Amino acid sequence: MLQVITRNGDREGRKAVMYLKERRIPFQLVNLDERKLSEREWESIFSSFAEEDLMDKESKTYKKNGYAYMVFDVKEKLMENPELLKLPILRSRGKCAFFPNEQFIKDAAE
Repeated sequence: MLQVITRNGDREGRKAVMYLKERRIPFQLVNLDERKLSEREWESIFSSFAEEDLMDKESKTYKKNGYAYMVFDVKEKLMENPELLKLPILRSRGKCAFFPNEQFIKDAAE
């Protein structure tokens, strides 16, 4: 099953959901505003991406809290503040990709 990890109000997340619905691809929506990611979900995310690629440097939280000027452990900060994640993330069978990734979606749907 394909998971779409996103938050309320995420425009790209809505695009991902519409894309999957239009193609009748079954998916599970994981809203970070409603629930936290499990340890296993975090492991698959961190194993699929470089930690720096996961940090959304354009987010309000990143700019407001001055992360650009701090030295910190990226993995730890992302787990503490999932609003710093670059979204939406597609997750299937322990692997992850950023939307849009048509090949990943095609492989996950099979």
